[in-house]
Amino acid sequence: MLSVHACPLAKLGGRDSGGMNVYIRELSLELARRGVEVDVFTRWREPNAPRIEQFAPGARVIHVPSGPIKYIPKSEVFERIGDFTTQVEEFIGSEGRGYDLIHSHYWLSAVAARQIGARWRLPTIQMFHTLGLVKREVHVEDVDGESDMRIEIERDAVRDSDAIVAASEIEMDELTQLYGADPRKLCVVPCGVDIELFRPQRQVDARETLGRDDSCERLLLFVGRIEQIKGIDVLLEALGKLVTRRPDLRDEVCLAVIGGALDPDDDASETGKLEELQRLVREHGIESNVDFIGSELRLPSALFVLLVVLVIRPTGLFGHVLVRRV
Repeated sequence: MLSVHACPLAKLGGRDSGGMNVYIRELSLELARRGVEVDVFTRWREPNAPRIEQFAPGARVIHVPSGPIKYIPKSEVFERIGDFTTQVEEFIGSEGRGYDLIHSHYWLSAVAARQIGARWRLPTIQMFHTLGLVKREVHVEDVDGESDMRIEIERDAVRDSDAIVAASEIEMDELTQLYGADPRKLCVVPCGVDIELFRPQRQVDARETLGRDDSCERLLLFVGRIEQIKGIDVLLEALGKLVTRRPDLRDEVCLAVIGGALDPDDDASETGKLEELQRLVREHGIESNVDFIGSELRLPSALFVLLVVLVIRPTGLFGHVLVRRV
């Protein structure tokens, strides 16, 4: 597997560490459990991480030196793709290990996959996770200046990959309509669910852990990285307008934001974004309604799912107002 910028063992909740990291880790673990050996090649980002890290029998992460061993923006990662690819090929040659398949994740990895696949004569599966043209259609801010080059690389990968995995029928339609993907190459494989982890549990336990066990009637939950694409600013604006137009709901509705680094020494960029969101909270006068909890909350993920489902059901005043605005 190639995952240039997203290490499956990275701490979740920080910059560029989210759903794709989890997806690659869990997929690798399940493949290994079924007897398929997996090596995940990713850029070396954490100084304390070992070069080779075995995280399950038959599953390894190979940290590849490519630029400084620290976080760098995707635009800089892209500039070092050639070095990354060379280092991967040297590692493969040094071990003398043969691979049967390349599974490439995200557009950055597609660049390396194309070269390595051609050199080692390996079939390549591509999964994009997000698509540049889709982000452009919804006018998402291009913080890494990646759009034009990214879209060109995505088009090449769609054309040249032996197979493409889409996570949903919607993504499959996007690939065919926006990128002209050959339907014969596409396969929809929905994201799996670990039912040992995600299972029904008591709401009261979640509320108590969040510190909102009896302080509000309706609890809105956001769980994810602090990124512009997630629309948290829109959510805060919607909450502010809701309690302004319906003052009787001010003491009934609250929001818990789980995700992002709260320690400036941990991830300064995340902290800066949180500070901007806190400014919006003050601007909308909803300080008593919003809690920023960070990414270190120890709470079974199933409780997150349960609460989110309850909040976004399109029934009742609360569901209609917030779902429509967000």
